[in-house]
Amino acid sequence: MFVLHWTLSQAVFVMPIEPIKSDGTVDETDHFSTVGFSVWAIITSIIIGILLLVAIIVCGFRRYPSGMPLGATCSVVISAACHPHQDDVNVFRLPVLWGAIPQPVSTG
Repeated sequence: MFVLHWTLSQAVFVMPIEPIKSDGTVDETDHFSTVGFSVWAIITSIIIGILLLVAIIVCGFRRYPSGMPLGATCSVVISAACHPHQDDVNVFRLPVLWGAIPQPVSTG
């Protein structure tokens, strides 16, 4: 990400223009500033930006390898993790485990 920031900072920049008289002195009356740009830095910034977007999209389509439910800020998932099941007796003595716990399949 910092590379994109750096290439963008190199793409567009302010240039002070100080005209020099024929005798070698700076002409203070015609001093002005303008905006300059670098085509190569702009092209590089576009390429890096596209690569970053592609990387984000590819990471978004990746499947999480575990069967663990992901509920970072979902209050329902957090509540379910904090409230024990009725059949859990002396659960505080057992090892801690987070993730998908297989449930027996009931028939009928």
